[in-house]
Amino acid sequence: MVKIEARFRNFVAKFGGISKKLLDNLGEKAPDFVRMSLKANLQLDDKKYTLILSPEESNFMDGHDPFTEFKVISDEQFWHDVFDGKYTFFGGYTRNLVEIPNFRPNRYKVFFISGMLAMLQSMKVTF
Repeated sequence: MVKIEARFRNFVAKFGGISKKLLDNLGEKAPDFVRMSLKANLQLDDKKYTLILSPEESNFMDGHDPFTEFKVISDEQFWHDVFDGKYTFFGGYTRNLVEIPNFRPNRYKVFFISGMLAMLQSMKVTF
């Protein structure tokens, strides 16, 4: 079975690559949300994975702390199912398969990451 850590590294790298390509093509006209790359850290505690995501070099966070983090707590199987396209990241949240402390202030990040994963999967990108 593919290690979840490798799948996360792959996702973060592809996310950053797409952001860079969009910036290269759009140049100065690029919307701020395109200027976001991710830093992901995994913590393992009692077989629960905590994914800590934070934007790097993001103009999307103007007026906020650029190192704002949010946590996603779930088991490993949740992430395999998301990366395999069985359901979306946000779909897992609505099914209570994942815990996102302070969801409300971070909901745009959840929607954005869920949409990005779905878009990559529709392009047949694998993780």
